[in-house]
Amino acid sequence: MVIVLVVGPSTAAALAAGTLLAFTPLLRPVVTSGVMRTYIWVMRRIAPRRAVLPPAVARSVGVIGTAGGLALGWLLPGGSTLRQLLGVRAGVGAVVLAQRGKATARHRRR
Repeated sequence: MVIVLVVGPSTAAALAAGTLLAFTPLLRPVVTSGVMRTYIWVMRRIAPRRAVLPPAVARSVGVIGTAGGLALGWLLPGGSTLRQLLGVRAGVGAVVLAQRGKATARHRRR
């Protein structure tokens, strides 16, 4: 019952609005810009704040480390414990280096 009362009229309204926008080129930019402004306003209100990106050196070290890890994983034999240990060690090393980079950044700001 609720589906019949809600879906039918809402589908008809959506089709009518689409038809109106399709056949009225003068109205289309106005409606589109209003919808986009409303969308952007809502997204700014509900979106989380942007995180500060790490410095370029830290990003390049991460990319090089990732590429090296992928190459090492490709070269080591499959299913080996050595591969898993190296992966864990690389992850711990990345966390340690990231923490060290944060400490030096805080020190520089003072």
